[in-house]
Amino acid sequence: MEDLSVRHIASEADVDELTSLLLDPRRTNPVVVVSTRQGESEAWIDAERIAEEVGDLAQVWVVPTSSLSWRLAGALPAKTQVYGGAGRVYPADPTWQSEPRVSPLRFVTRRELATTVTDHLISDAMSFALASGVLSGARPPSRMATHHTGVVTGIIQQRAFVELDNGAMATICPELTVADVQVSELVEVGQQVSGMVDPVTKRLDVRESLSPGADAMALYNPGDVILAQVVRVGMKNVTVRSFPGIERQLTAEQAGASGELTDLFSPGEVVRVRLVGHAPLELRMDDITPSDDARPAPSLLPGGPPWIRLPPPPPPPPADDAAPAASGPADIAEAAPAVPDDDEAVDAGRDASAGARGRGRPNPRELGARVAARKAGVAYVPPSLPSSAPERSDGGGIDRVACAAHAHGDGTEPATDAPPVRPAPKPGPRPFPPRRMLPGGEPVASVAESESIADGDAPRPVPKPGPRPAHRRAARPAGAPTVAPVAPAVVEPAPPELVVSPHPKPGPKGAGVRPGPAMASDGGPAAPPPQAHGAFTVGEITGLTSAEVDNLVGQYKNRAEVAEEREAQARERADGLRRERDDLSEYADQVAHERNELQHQGGRLRTKLRDAQSTVRHLRKAAAAPPSAAPANIWERVSGMFVDPDKQLRWEISMAWTLYVSPEDKDRFPLPDYDIGPDFATSVERLQGVAREKVLTVIVNVLTNRAKDSEGRNLHRLRSGSAGGAPTRKRDDGAVAMRVALQRGTPAARQLHFWRLSGGRIELHRVGVHDAELL
Repeated sequence: MEDLSVRHIASEADVDELTSLLLDPRRTNPVVVVSTRQGESEAWIDAERIAEEVGDLAQVWVVPTSSLSWRLAGALPAKTQVYGGAGRVYPADPTWQSEPRVSPLRFVTRRELATTVTDHLISDAMSFALASGVLSGARPPSRMATHHTGVVTGIIQQRAFVELDNGAMATICPELTVADVQVSELVEVGQQVSGMVDPVTKRLDVRESLSPGADAMALYNPGDVILAQVVRVGMKNVTVRSFPGIERQLTAEQAGASGELTDLFSPGEVVRVRLVGHAPLELRMDDITPSDDARPAPSLLPGGPPWIRLPPPPPPPPADDAAPAASGPADIAEAAPAVPDDDEAVDAGRDASAGARGRGRPNPRELGARVAARKAGVAYVPPSLPSSAPERSDGGGIDRVACAAHAHGDGTEPATDAPPVRPAPKPGPRPFPPRRMLPGGEPVASVAESESIADGDAPRPVPKPGPRPAHRRAARPAGAPTVAPVAPAVVEPAPPELVVSPHPKPGPKGAGVRPGPAMASDGGPAAPPPQAHGAFTVGEITGLTSAEVDNLVGQYKNRAEVAEEREAQARERADGLRRERDDLSEYADQVAHERNELQHQGGRLRTKLRDAQSTVRHLRKAAAAPPSAAPANIWERVSGMFVDPDKQLRWEISMAWTLYVSPEDKDRFPLPDYDIGPDFATSVERLQGVAREKVLTVIVNVLTNRAKDSEGRNLHRLRSGSAGGAPTRKRDDGAVAMRVALQRGTPAARQLHFWRLSGGRIELHRVGVHDAELL
């Protein structure tokens, strides 16, 4: 494999070459195709960075959105095209041709999102390269990798940075290590790693250190509750992954589903399953109860974090004193979007989103109505307001004060006789000023000119005239002085006001030319009168009367003003469209964020639904059991063996350690000596809502120091106050107060408190609900 630079499509031959490459069944490398936006020559997506990151793992092409992109779209299967500024990675596996979702389309809605989309395309290309087996091929001699060890010093986005033993830096890409695993599930800061370092890309390949799936599953014992990840959900079965590369399909009965599986599971969700057997691997979920704690998942690399974890419990509901007050009319008016006029709709929406994100955001239908109102040139009125909303005093839309008063319900109602909102008339050409006439019937161009003529003002420079008529040129005698050219400074974009010098009235109607020049006494032409530089008569310039010149000047001025107004309106309309585009893009981002939140909330609801169904199944089994049957719970059979409650509890703790600690782990996690507080056994007897077996299991985990590895236990020190910086609670003998959870994610979750003595010995103190009852 050789390094490939970015290829830019410039002809139909290039399109045909790319099409042949994409549809070639012998292709082994993924191909990245990036498109430009309509009318732009450069793509927002950084194709050069993609080529630099993926190196020789994939080819990178750039196609312009034009007839070339349409030619490419016509040659590819439906829903697999790329154009309009989007990007797509085509894997070597031809499945994408029939299932386009395999090759997701990455689209850039705003320029500031180009970096994120570029990262997604890099991740897609590396994932497809790992799946196609490109990394298993031999590398050229110049790219010989060397073995190094190092320590993870930081994690940024989806890259882990490693300081190698030779002082150099390298990166770990999870996409090139394990499929569908985040970098935080692969390594953690401070972890020691080793592998082959590519001298060109500076990537550290740690695949040689990955734990084999069989070895990882051997850490579990039959009967253990373990974590698994949902891969696929069908109508009659669900596929779960207990470790990368190890998947098992469960039927609806094995999954304990009493309804549609799609209502109970979603791809990517972490669930609890029970390991029934190793050979073959058998899993089931129908006997999982909400109180069953799963063992921590194994690590992918030695010393690394668990490869999957249960999602954290949802935050507790707010206290009663912190609950928001009931919304009244004022609250509703504050939360509702402002009532903008047609020119301020988008600005008001942006201000509302910047001030309180999500509050006052219009729904898609309302936003579409705003856009339609802007295009129609009318003011947008929300459906909650009356159609007779008053106009502003300046005639520029809706009176915001009156509308706000109406929304707040303060008794201020809009005027009933206010005219309805009408679209503002579009500006058109202004009417020409009427032509004034002198007493003799001669038209006058402007008042300023007539006053200038009457007062005998000196003529002022005028724009450079066009070519003189032929009969005028012939009338000028030879040797007469020529007219001085007009200075460039007097030429303006808009025609300047003309001041016409006095001239004789035109001759009778139908005269072909004006009278010739005055004759000298010797019969020759008289010399022209002296004139200032740049001063001309209207007749000498254009052959038109002063009124006609003034009329033309007025027309050009009027047209220039109309053009400026239209240009200003076009600029304003373009600014409005840009604001609307930004608002729509921001709204799309918010919708995506809300969609993700809803997906997380849906996952939590699905977990609760599964737990509820499991509880119902167990209750039905218990109700169906005959009354004379022996107790199924071993702890019920052995209760009351000792008169002393402390001795009974110690004996049960010893039994729990014998039953729940595997034979291989008994030497690693022996049961140490411990103390029982004076009220502990009594609190266990009085505890409601948690099975005794669960309490004994947690006690064993605390005594064997395994509770720290269980996320559900939330082991931590107790503080002397509610503030975050309060000191740890201690006794006079130096013992530290500790707390561990018996339940999680439920109201009034039960807890176990104990004291850790200075030598590490444990003293069990009390179990209960609230801290006030425990210490």
